[in-house]
Amino acid sequence: MSFKYQLPYVFLVFYAALCLGTVFGSEEEALPIDGLREQCRKDVAGELINYFDLAKNELGHHQQVSRELKRSEVSLANAQKEKTRLEKKKLAQRGEFSIEAAEAMDRIDSKISAIQATLAEQKISMKSSHESYTSAESSYKKLSGSIEPVFQMKKMTQEGTRVNYLDLSYQGKCPKFRSQCPLAEKEKLYLTKNIIPLLSNKTNCQRYSQIR
Repeated sequence: MSFKYQLPYVFLVFYAALCLGTVFGSEEEALPIDGLREQCRKDVAGELINYFDLAKNELGHHQQVSRELKRSEVSLANAQKEKTRLEKKKLAQRGEFSIEAAEAMDRIDSKISAIQATLAEQKISMKSSHESYTSAESSYKKLSGSIEPVFQMKKMTQEGTRVNYLDLSYQGKCPKFRSQCPLAEKEKLYLTKNIIPLLSNKTNCQRYSQIR
């Protein structure tokens, strides 16, 4: 057979092998990485990780601002004590005017005003970070508590580090000879009713839930 006529034959063999590899892949890992099943899993995992990281970051910010606020409160108390001392000193002078005393009083008043302004900002920041933390933690708990019938999740720590991560996988493995790997009807219904409404990106899981 000439090379000219071998080309279509080689192409058909390659195409047949490609089709067989797609149809008869028996394990979940054999599915194309861009399949709807995997994309849906990634969307759910990504949403969980975002909430988890946001809650962690906001909690850390809240704790940092709390420490700074306590330092500001101590500074304010010390400044107010200094003002009281200056006022007592002024009374002891029995009305005698002192430029140095007046300047010292102006400085301490300015310091107190600055600390009070900082405290006001810190209290607003604390309230905001606490609300963000509470919201993110609530969203994380709500979603993580809703996935069990379809997904299973494990919190794991990377070996040799303190890095935590979430391992999310489907409860059921893909059956043999089903390249599309649809969910069971009960899982589809649960995914549609209880998980998809909690996702920011709903498209991939909606499309996956429609596969039969």
